[in-house]
Amino acid sequence: MPCVWLAKRAASKSTWPSRWDPTAAGGLPAGFTVRENAEKEAAEEAGVSSELFAHARATGALSMMTSKEDGSCLKQSLYFNYDLPVPADWRPHAADGEVELFRLWTMNELEHEVSYGENLRPAMVGVMADFLIRHGQITADTSPDFIALQAALHRDRLALC
Repeated sequence: MPCVWLAKRAASKSTWPSRWDPTAAGGLPAGFTVRENAEKEAAEEAGVSSELFAHARATGALSMMTSKEDGSCLKQSLYFNYDLPVPADWRPHAADGEVELFRLWTMNELEHEVSYGENLRPAMVGVMADFLIRHGQITADTSPDFIALQAALHRDRLALC
């Protein structure tokens, strides 16, 4: 059964400190393609080599409203997602100080956290739910709310340009 590495955000982070995130994540700076930025963030935050990242597969994008913990700074966020199969003996290592620790989560643990927990950075609940669906952990046979969850994850959002 697949597992997924998650990163616990450093306690010093200005937003959502000590919450769990994907292995690597970051804003998209000007001048970078989405893939170039994903590779840069994976190297900086988890020590992923270029050779390993070459196996990363783009899996889609999710759009959702996000805010700071106090509810301020409400904004539309777009999350580009990648899956990266890694060797069984591979271990991420914090390379830039933004991560306190890494932990390998089972699919059952992740599903429970997505459904009932409060340890993920809130915006990542949708990202992780999408991961669980893509990997067959959450299906129409296992979740009575499957169709509603799919609709919520892929609802058209207002884009202000």
